[in-house]
Amino acid sequence: MQRLRDRQAAQLRAVDAFEAAAGRVLASQERRAAAVARLDATVAAAGTDRDVALVVLADLVGDDAAAEVTGVPVAEVRIARRRAEVDAVRAGVAAVRQAPGRSGRGRRPGGAAARDVGADVPRGPVTG
Repeated sequence: MQRLRDRQAAQLRAVDAFEAAAGRVLASQERRAAAVARLDATVAAAGTDRDVALVVLADLVGDDAAAEVTGVPVAEVRIARRRAEVDAVRAGVAAVRQAPGRSGRGRRPGGAAARDVGADVPRGPVTG
C-alpha cells in the first residue's frame, strides 16, 4: 500500500513539475510576442521615416537623382511617394530648406574637388 502512495506522490510531483515548466514556456512565449510586437513597431516607424526622407530628397533633386544618390531603384522612390504622408514630406522639405548649410563641416577629403584638381599632373615620386 505504501508503495502505491509513494508512486502516486511521485506522479503528482511530476505533473506539478510539468505544469510549472509549461507555465514558464507560456510566459516566455508571451514575453517574446510582446518584444516582437515592439520591434515590429520600431521597424515600421523607421521605414516610415526612411520613406519620408527619401521623398524629401526626391522633391529636392528629382526621383532619378534621389535613386542614384541613395542607391535604391527609381521604382522604390515612387513607392515611397505613395506611402509617405504628404504633411510629413512638406514638413521635411521645409526643415531641410531652413536648416543651416553644411559649409561649416568643410569638404570631404578625397571628394570630387580633390580628384579634379591636378588631374592632368602625373603622380609619383618627386625627383629633381
